[in-house]
Amino acid sequence: MHRVSGLDLPPVLPKKVLARIREAVENGVVFIAERGGKAVGILGLMWYEPWWSDKRALSDAFFYVQAGERQGGVAVKLLKKAQAFAVEKNSTLLVALYTGVDILRKELFLAKMGGRRVGAAYLFEGGP
Repeated sequence: MHRVSGLDLPPVLPKKVLARIREAVENGVVFIAERGGKAVGILGLMWYEPWWSDKRALSDAFFYVQAGERQGGVAVKLLKKAQAFAVEKNSTLLVALYTGVDILRKELFLAKMGGRRVGAAYLFEGGP
């Protein structure tokens, strides 16, 4: 996903990706979508405490669906599971967009699923 974003992002390090997934398993929840016994999508949620409140909330740590599965309802199923989990835990759920790939389509998807836009992130490239 990062490779096709068109942004000058640091390389993906599998060791760090696995550590983040492990962290979500231990401190949150991970949903995996399978087709034919193979993982085709993953959504990891982590608990966090906003700086302005002491009420914990859930945020996505990662949300990825394989390119060939993006029109097959995989993301819908994963997000519905996340929404149900948040309701069960009486928690707010925040899902963010972290790459430059298909932003408008993702925004429409999240809105269609009942999400409300609360902000945006902007990347300023550069440095030494």
